[in-house]
Amino acid sequence: MKWRNIQIGLIGLLVILMIKSKGTEPGVVQFKTENRTVGENVTLDCHNENLQEKIKSVEWKFNDEHYALVYKSGNFSPADQCKRFKGSASAGDSWDLRSWNLPLKISGLQKSDAGTYSCIVVMGEPKKICSTKLYVNDTVEGETQVQPRTTSSHSSSTIGVVLTLMLAMSTLLLTFSRIIMYERRGKNGTSTQRANQRDAFYFT
Repeated sequence: MKWRNIQIGLIGLLVILMIKSKGTEPGVVQFKTENRTVGENVTLDCHNENLQEKIKSVEWKFNDEHYALVYKSGNFSPADQCKRFKGSASAGDSWDLRSWNLPLKISGLQKSDAGTYSCIVVMGEPKKICSTKLYVNDTVEGETQVQPRTTSSHSSSTIGVVLTLMLAMSTLLLTFSRIIMYERRGKNGTSTQRANQRDAFYFT
């Protein structure tokens, strides 16, 4: 009975860990990369259908410093927009708060526009949901100099969750084997003790 209670408890712990790892998926930041050429337009997509809360404000930030686009109090706020993005950064054509579709469009790209763009939404508290690394390349003799793509941090975080679950499962299996080993030793010891008691009884 004791062994069964321990087994049920450990299995329950594993189930909780798996549910918790799945529950973190909507909060994971979506990382992307985009390659464009000077003079082109680009739309940086940001969509998360797993989030259902009402959006109070949206901020697209460049390199975590400058505001490329700000939406608050039911309207876009040019006053909060960084001067360098006035006239070039705007909401994408598919912008829709109700479906959590929050694209940023940048027109007439310059080399200085290369960097990391992050979408931060405010519900109860600020939450970063999307981040895009934008490369802006020169054109040399009709060919584009393509910057190397970086490894997605979203994939890295997913690998981290998988490794954590594998480690938890290995720990549980090791614990199971030790408990079984100790129980078998205890049973063997009890059987030996009883046999010795019977022999002693017969010989007396």
